[in-house]
This record gives sequence, structure tokens and C-alpha cells, in this order.
Amino acid sequence: MMMNGHSPMPSWQQLLATLDASFDSAKSAVLTQVDPTGASPVLGHLSRVLDYNVPHGKKTRGVTVLLAWAAFAKDRAIADAETACPAAWAVELLQASFLVHDDIMDGSQTRRGRPCWFRNDGVGLMAVNDGIFLDQALYALLSSAYSEHPQYSRLMDLFHSVTLTTCIGQALDMSLGVSGLTWSAYREMVCRKTAHYSFHLPVAAALLLRNRPELVGVAKPLLLRIGEYFQAQDDYLDFYGDPAETGKIGTDIQEAKCSWLALTALDRLRAAASAKPDGDNSPSPSEASSLLARFQDCYGQSEPDRVAAVGDIYRRLRLDAAYAEFEAAEFASIGASVEQLDSPELRLVCRTLLQLIHGRRK
Repeated sequence: MMMNGHSPMPSWQQLLATLDASFDSAKSAVLTQVDPTGASPVLGHLSRVLDYNVPHGKKTRGVTVLLAWAAFAKDRAIADAETACPAAWAVELLQASFLVHDDIMDGSQTRRGRPCWFRNDGVGLMAVNDGIFLDQALYALLSSAYSEHPQYSRLMDLFHSVTLTTCIGQALDMSLGVSGLTWSAYREMVCRKTAHYSFHLPVAAALLLRNRPELVGVAKPLLLRIGEYFQAQDDYLDFYGDPAETGKIGTDIQEAKCSWLALTALDRLRAAASAKPDGDNSPSPSEASSLLARFQDCYGQSEPDRVAAVGDIYRRLRLDAAYAEFEAAEFASIGASVEQLDSPELRLVCRTLLQLIHGRRK
């Protein structure tokens, strides 16, 4: 892709390869900060923590840092992206920290097609400390790479701010329960828990490294919208996705998650129960009332028959079709907003991200 006289943008796969090739260097920088002598007996365990939890995901957030960095380069050569790799791995370290703790809180079984870290032999609740290590490791990495950068202070503040925001979102996610299933609570939770660190953070980090802090606020609202779209996809895949593709077994029903599927189901059941059906295949008022009571009785329960009952309600309401309509409409709406951005570089970044996640199945 040529743009405004720039050299071609590297492909997503090229950026991913660049990121992967730099992992050992990033890992070494972190462990050197832990113990410059390399003699500490804890280094072996911390090395395993990094190897198991950091480099095995899709690395969408890390590659997004490199994408945004490359978009603002005069020479978009692959080698140039290496400068931003420490920041990219810092984002991935933050992601790994969140996932380690999230899996413990949710009691999850698998992550990325493997046992969750805390379920590995000899790990257990040591994973709590390991998650803290992953979080703190990102600051060691940023310090080793960018301490002389003019935007270093803003970069560190960005990571601290996004981490706090995400922790608040996680608290909302864990505390809402069945009684908290409202769209307003959902939007706040998603914005805080997912959108900030998944989309705003990677692009903002790259903009700061490019000395373009004035664009951080310009990009943020649209990136948060993309993040909300991304979370709705996750909610859909938790139930309708193939665990062989997603790498995890969905547990949103058992955990009474405030999800797009649950909220849409409640909307449709309440509308149908009030004789205001939302769609041609809506249940009758009496059936809707019965299904609504069944949903409220079963949602958030772990017994297999109750989990299955909620799944049957989702299928009865054809939420897969409802989601397909939502996804198409959101993709078009966000895409139109992307094209209104004044910065061609930001348009390129946001357009690429939107196209990347559209229709994803994992």
C-alpha cells in the first residue's frame, strides 16, 4: 500500500514477524533489570513466567503499536519498526498480567489452547505474584528502552492510567451480577476493561514515540468505539465460537457476565412479553414470560442443565442472526467515522484495525 509518497506499509504478518523476532531481546532486558548478575535463583521461574504467558497469543495489541509506528514513518521499512518493539512488548506484558489474574478470578480452565497458568503444576496461587511481576516488568522494559525519550514521562503515565482504568473495568465485570445487567453498566465496563488497553493504549504509545502527543486525544474516541465492537465479538464467541479456534471454553453464562448476548436476550424477551416483539421469530407473550423467568433463574448458575437452558434461550431467540446484523451495522458506522479523520495516518491505522477484527472467529 502506497500513501502520500510514503514507502509501502509493511503487512500485518511482516510486523508480527518483526515483533516475534524481538521477544528474546525484550525478555533479556526485563531479566537483566531483575538481576544484572544473572545469578538469582528466581530467574528460572520468572523466565518461565514470561515464556508461557507473553509470546503465544495473537499479539494484536503489540502489532498495533508497530502498525501505528510504521504509519507515521517517512520510510516505512521493516527495520524501523524495531524501535517500537519494546513498547509493543510492554503492551503484551500488560495483557499477559491481566489474563493471568482474570483466569484466576474466573476459575478458567484454558487460555490460548493450553491450561491457564495457575493450573500448571507447581504454580497455583503463585500465579498472583507472577501476574504482578508481568505488570511491573513492562515498566522495567520501557525504562530500559526509552528513558531518554522526550515523551518518556507521558508514556509511563499512559501505561499507569490505562492499567488503573482496566482494573476498575475488571472490578465492574466481577461485581455486576444478574441484577446489574444493564446497557449503561455494560458500556462503562467494556470501555474501561477492554477498549482502553486493547486499542487506545497501543496507538497512543506509538503516537508518543513518534512525538505526536497532540493526536492521542484525536484518536481516542474512535479507538474506544472499535474496542467496544471488539468486546461484543468476544461476547458472541464465548457462546457461539469454536473452542478449537478461540482457545478457551466459554464461561460467561456460568459467571453471570454482563454481556452483549445476555443484554440482547433480555431486551427481546421483555419486548415479546409486553406484546412488542422484536423480530418475526419472537416468542409469544406467554412463551417470552416463561423464557424470561427461566433465564433469570438459570443465568449465573453453574449446573450443566441451567447453563444449557440459557443456551437454548439464545438459540430460540436466534441471537446469532441478531449479532450478525449488529456486527454489519457497527462495522459500517465505525468505518464511516474512520473516514472522517483528518489525519491520513490515523485513518490508515483505524481502517486496518477495523478490517482486521471484522468477522473474526477467535
